[in-house]
Amino acid sequence: MSTVVISKWTATDAYRADPHIADEGLKLISDAEGVIANYHGVQVEDPNVGISVQVCTSPEAFLKVVTNKELYDTICDKLAATRIGDPVHYHGICVSDPLKALVGPFQEVSRLTLRNDTPETRAKLEEICAAHNRITEEKMTYAWCVEDPTTVLVLYSWDSPEVHAEYVIQPEIAAILKTLDELADMHGGPLEHVKFIKVK
Repeated sequence: MSTVVISKWTATDAYRADPHIADEGLKLISDAEGVIANYHGVQVEDPNVGISVQVCTSPEAFLKVVTNKELYDTICDKLAATRIGDPVHYHGICVSDPLKALVGPFQEVSRLTLRNDTPETRAKLEEICAAHNRITEEKMTYAWCVEDPTTVLVLYSWDSPEVHAEYVIQPEIAAILKTLDELADMHGGPLEHVKFIKVK
């Protein structure tokens, strides 16, 4: 399965005003061998947060980019105007095609960290994520995070934030989310969206 790389950073005023200023730097990532897709944008609910997502053929594909010092230094230089401080990166191998979670007008980019890491809680979290994947007809994917094995990375495709808000208040879904909240820290909640710009 494909690898997904999610990066978050504090966005500059310049990036919030024109996210396309990141295109040139991110295109260098897009052109790298093994990079299938590349997206970026600001969070709808908090425009101070910039987010990018790369889909790669393997963990090694993105690693080749960041370990190529000359290339990576050039990328960082070209992205310097877009961010304050260093970005935080999360990697994971998706259980289903992540491109299906990136086709809609808006994406939800979430992290779920187990409150108590046991084989039982891991199985329950995986069961909930798999159920959501079926319910949304695979317009969602998830991956256990390489940097933190107690965390699952989640990508959802939504027609709009309003559609998502209506979805989460359905009794069946609200009950699942209540269980999910008891099981894992959702790091701010389920309603965080990005309107991504596609670089590749």
